[in-house]
Amino acid sequence: MKEKKSAQSGKSRKPLDEPPLPEWLLDETATLKEIIEWWKAREATTLNAIERRPVFLGKTKNSGIRVNEIILDRAMNKARQERLRTGGNLSQLVEWLLWIYIGSPDDVVEQLKRSD
Repeated sequence: MKEKKSAQSGKSRKPLDEPPLPEWLLDETATLKEIIEWWKAREATTLNAIERRPVFLGKTKNSGIRVNEIILDRAMNKARQERLRTGGNLSQLVEWLLWIYIGSPDDVVEQLKRSD
């Protein structure tokens, strides 16, 4: 059967005679809903966590890195535009990216004190 296109979105709709979901999938509906809710909550937390660059604890160490010039220029322009997220300079940008790369551990981040 041909798929009909929605006049509003231009996207294809499912055919009307689509077979029903398999029984095993219907049995797992509650679990799937829980997984989706968990994922949405995790995704929202992750997005909120990277709105502002964290403050890192401990001493810093100077390390020379070599980077493609074009990539560096583009990254620096973007870092300056997103100063809250990146720190606005190469050192803070690289530090933030390395922190994300190693799994964003909490033990190296200054914890904000809540005023509840």
